Amino acid sequence: MKLKLLTASNATAVAGLDFEFSYNDIFKRAKKLSEELGANVKKAAIFADNSPDWICACYAVWANGSTLVPVDSKSSAEELAFALADSQSDALLVSRENMATAKEALEKSGSSAKLVDISEFFANAEYRDPENGAVIERDLSDLALIVYTSGTTGNPKGVMLTFANMAANMTAVEDAKYYFPKIRVFAMLPFHHILPLMGTMAMPLSIGGKVVIPPSLAPEDLAATLQKHNVDMVISVPRFYEMLHSNIMAKIGQSKIASAMFAAAKAIGNIKLSQFLFGVIHKKFGGAIKFWISGGAALDKKVWRDLYTLGFTIREGYGMTECAPIIAFPRIDNIKMGSPGQALTGVDVRIADGEIIVRGANVTSGYYNR
Repeated sequence: MKLKLLTASNATAVAGLDFEFSYNDIFKRAKKLSEELGANVKKAAIFADNSPDWICACYAVWANGSTLVPVDSKSSAEELAFALADSQSDALLVSRENMATAKEALEKSGSSAKLVDISEFFANAEYRDPENGAVIERDLSDLALIVYTSGTTGNPKGVMLTFANMAANMTAVEDAKYYFPKIRVFAMLPFHHILPLMGTMAMPLSIGGKVVIPPSLAPEDLAATLQKHNVDMVISVPRFYEMLHSNIMAKIGQSKIASAMFAAAKAIGNIKLSQFLFGVIHKKFGGAIKFWISGGAALDKKVWRDLYTLGFTIREGYGMTECAPIIAFPRIDNIKMGSPGQALTGVDVRIADGEIIVRGANVTSGYYNR
């Protein structure tokens, strides 16, 4: 069996403040870079910030039949060198801004990986338009990703994830009704982490959705991008929601009327009423967001409770890189504040000797070279 990753069409796939790429654009760029990589490249690392180029490079690796090794764009030369050597990557795909660090890392690692400046490559390549309906797909048994953990207790470990692992999570979250065709997802977290890679890129692009990328994480850039592209879903980490909460509550505290409205909304506890009362706030984020997703750590209950009072539909999940990544997530009609919800379909969870034990088709087979 195969997993369909990307289907060529004229629909918009990726957009931002000053760019827009169709599925055909992503497809033809991916195919062109795939030809450049060639059959000898079995594993390819990407070392770049979020951008359409990152996405094109990712699908180029997959179209080539290769395994993707996403690396934090803020990594030092030493950290990149470790990932290159440990993963035995045959190619290193780099943005122009990261080229100096990439060259230093190649020298330190002794790697002979093929170095490609994706900024220059995609700007200068000549492309062939694909036929609508053409697909990039892979066998479920193929190794899709080697994703390095943080390494807080030692050297990072490369988590091996197959396309079957990816498919298990993708099918489960689609069954949970959070993703739907033409969904618009805000990609503010770096793609080298498994949650944004899956939740804000691979999943929406597999079902014809649109990925919206802000130029930076500056508040004005986030707001401008959200206002231009009315997104349906935001995926972020608790720190973002803490900052959002702090900024909004500070402004509410400066107004007696706003404070009274907040107190009334809190007492009534009706999210539709809250969204009406605080409609001006929601319009600053485009006014169309259905789901605000938090992951990576537990969200403070006061932050969650206050944002709910303001009309924010917060959902919190639980997972880890080794599980591709989601283990549990609340069902749309069954939200409990402070809880990451129920185990996803196809995932079994139990607690033994104080540890959470997980079994499912989404679970990694192990760590690369370990």
